[in-house]
Parts: sequence; C-alpha cells; structure tokens
Amino acid sequence: MPMPNKENAIGTVISDETSPSFDVFRFKAKHGKYVTPGSLLATPVSKDIFLVGRVTSSHEFNPHETSGKVTIRDTMELSPDYPGEDLSLTIHRRYQVEVVSEVRRIEGQKFEVYPPEKMAKSGSVSKRMEMVNG
Repeated sequence: MPMPNKENAIGTVISDETSPSFDVFRFKAKHGKYVTPGSLLATPVSKDIFLVGRVTSSHEFNPHETSGKVTIRDTMELSPDYPGEDLSLTIHRRYQVEVVSEVRRIEGQKFEVYPPEKMAKSGSVSKRMEMVNG
C-alpha cells in the first residue's frame, strides 16, 4: 500500500463550501482522468499518513452549457463553439469522496488503519488506491 504522491495523480483536492472536512473531500479531476462511483482514492495528510475514501458523486462544471446558452443555440440553430475540457480553462469535473479511514505508516511498508481523525488538505493530490499484498 504505497503512499499517495504526484505520480499517477488523478486530481487535486479543492476548497469549497463543503470540502475539505473531516467527512468528505472534493477534487478537481485532471484532464482525461476519470473514476467511477465506489472507487477507492487516497490523499496524503502528512509524510506518513493518508486518508482513504470512496467516490460518492461527481459534477461537470461547464459554463457553456447552461440552460440559457443551450436555448439560444437551439433557437438559432447554432453549433457549440468552445474548446473541450482538455483545452478549456473553465470546464472541469469535480468528484466527492467520503472519507472512510486513515492509514499510518508505522515502518517501511507496514501500515495501520484507523478511523479518520485528520482532514484532507486543499491542494493535495488524489490518487487511486493500489492494493499491494505482502
């Protein structure tokens, strides 16, 4: 169970009205990175402590597809004309993660699992959990 780091990160913990808290954290996904409901993710709290959580929901933020803008395009028979998520400065996906446990490194590759006591940190990476046997 390696510690989460920037390698293979799928997103960054964001700060908003509900995140981060002791119960949940939200992250903005990197372009082309997707997770599904129920996926297990990890985010570091300190050098030897990370939180594990389960994805519970997601939301795409796209200011180009509001009901008003879609209505105008439909009425005027216009095609959308804006960059995709990979080139956009405004379109992004946010995922919500329910914190389920806190994992502490006790030495080397030995870890202990505890009920969560820490809070995720805004700006930290989010990474898929990779389970390692042994």
